[in-house]
Amino acid sequence: MLIPIFHLGMLALLAAYGVLAAKRPELPSVAYWLFWLMYVALLVGADRKVKWCLRLSVLPPLLIFLATAPSVLYNAWAFLARHPLYQDSPATIFVVGVMALFLTIPSLIVLAAYWRHRKQIFGAT
Repeated sequence: MLIPIFHLGMLALLAAYGVLAAKRPELPSVAYWLFWLMYVALLVGADRKVKWCLRLSVLPPLLIFLATAPSVLYNAWAFLARHPLYQDSPATIFVVGVMALFLTIPSLIVLAAYWRHRKQIFGAT
């Protein structure tokens, strides 16, 4: 299965995004890194063949996708529809693009891998 490789790639991108987004150790930044550490802990458990860790490791990519996809889709639509926000500040789409490249697309890839192997992972054992 390619799921562990996708997870490692996602962790690396999440770490890079966290470094880019972190300016000062404030509550959102601390919460982000705690989420990242929880994700690492789930993947370590999944690597050690703990079935519930493997099953729960779908939650971080799912939460990330659900949190970022609506914003990415709305902003992409606004950019294509020439919304006034993008008339005044056309570089805003680059910020949305970074979010899509670092968060939304990798989490979608991980979720697609889980969907492909759902019977093996979530099937009755």
